[in-house]
Amino acid sequence: MYTLESFFELAKAELFRSDEDKQHPFRTMILATQDSFPGLRIIVKRKITQELDLLAYTDSRSSKVKVLKEKPLCSLLFYHPDKKL
Repeated sequence: MYTLESFFELAKAELFRSDEDKQHPFRTMILATQDSFPGLRIIVKRKITQELDLLAYTDSRSSKVKVLKEKPLCSLLFYHPDKKL
């Protein structure tokens, strides 16, 4: 059983591990944005910093960039099927 703190530490460790392992399940994630309608997109994580800043590449002309510039709030969903995390 996880405590909230141990769950967060495990999730962080997996995020850092995914920087090295291109097959890691946390390499891809779902980005959720809210415009006039909720938007969900699969994106690929390129890097995460110790401060938990996340880098992902995208086309600057994409609709998600426009939405995030107008409303800079989003959610990310990661899932690890083996660890149920």
